[in-house]
Amino acid sequence: MMKYKKITTVDIARQTGVSQSAVSMILNRKKNISFSEKTIRRVLHAAEELNYQIKTKKPENSGPQIIAVMVPTLANPYYPALMQTIKAEAANAGYDLFVYIIRNDEGTEKILASLSSLPIRGIIYTFMPYKPESLSSIAENVPVVIIGDKNDDTSIDTIGLNSVESGSMLAEHLLSLGHRNIAFISTPLGLNSLPRKRRLEGVALALNNFGKKCNLVVKAADESFSARLHDANAEPQLGYELTMKVLQDRKVTAFIGVNDMVAFGILNALTEKKYRIPDDYSVCGFDNTFPSSFRNISLTTVEHFISDKGKDAFDILHKKINYQLSGLVPNSIYKIEYKPQLIVRGSTGPVR
Repeated sequence: MMKYKKITTVDIARQTGVSQSAVSMILNRKKNISFSEKTIRRVLHAAEELNYQIKTKKPENSGPQIIAVMVPTLANPYYPALMQTIKAEAANAGYDLFVYIIRNDEGTEKILASLSSLPIRGIIYTFMPYKPESLSSIAENVPVVIIGDKNDDTSIDTIGLNSVESGSMLAEHLLSLGHRNIAFISTPLGLNSLPRKRRLEGVALALNNFGKKCNLVVKAADESFSARLHDANAEPQLGYELTMKVLQDRKVTAFIGVNDMVAFGILNALTEKKYRIPDDYSVCGFDNTFPSSFRNISLTTVEHFISDKGKDAFDILHKKINYQLSGLVPNSIYKIEYKPQLIVRGSTGPVR
C-alpha cells in the first residue's frame, strides 16, 4: 500500500520561501506578531494547495461544537446513508450534528436565518437548493458545503454529480438493449426539482441523439406530493401507482424511476401484474442505495458515491472551520464533481 507523506510547516516553508517559524506563527495566528498581507496569503494558499491540516483545539468555555445538516427527508435511504458518513466523520473530529428536515421552498430562508443565533460551526446542505444564492450571506460568517447536483454558478463549496450525464447513461444502456419505448416515472418536476429535471433531460437527450425513432412517456406527481415525503412508503407507492397507469400503453418496454425508491415501486407493480423482469420489462433507478443490490431486487442503477461525498463534504467543511478558528480567510472555493457510474444488475435485459 502506498504511504503518503504528511505535510508539515517545513514543506510550506520550502514552497513559499517563508521561514518555518514564520509559517508556524501565521498558521497558528500568534498574537503580537504581524506579517504582511501578501505573506499571509502566500502561506495560506500553499497550506490549502498542499492539503495541510491545521490543528485546532476547542476553545475553552466555547460551548458545543455543532454542525448543522440540512436534509429534505429521511424516508429515502440515500439521506440516512449520507448522514451516517457525515456523523462518523464529525464524531472523529469532536463535533455534534443538528439535523434539520426541510423542504426546498421559501421557508428554508427562515430556518437559515435562525441558525445565526445558534452556536453552529458549519452547515452541510445535502441537496442543491433551488436558490443557492440564498446561502451566500450565511456562508460569509459560517462555512457552508453543498452536496447536490453539479452547479458551476454558485460561489459556495460544492460536492456535485452531473445528473444530465446520469440520465443519458441509463437511457443509452436501455437503447443498447433494443428498447425504444421508455417510461420515466418521477416525483414532482417543478421549479424546486432541478436534479430530477436534469435526469429527465439526460434521458431525453440520449433518445433524441440516438438517430432512430424513440418514444418517451413521462409520468410525474404534482407538487402536492411533496407533503407526503415524510412517509417512508410515499415514493415506492408513487412508483407503483404511476406504473399501473403506464401499463395501459402496451408499447412501453422499459421503465426509469427518478430514484431507487420510485424504481422499487415500479418493480412492485410489475411483479403484482405477474410480469417477468427483465424478460417482459426492464427497470432502472438512480442513487445505488443499499436495497438495490439485494438479490430479489437486483436493480440497475447509477452509483452516486454516497459515502465518498459525505467524507469530502465534511473534510472541506472542517478545513474551512479550522481556518476560521485560526483567524484566516481561505481564498479558494472547492468544486468536486463525481462522474456517475452505471451499475448493471438483473433488472435490465434485451427488449422482449
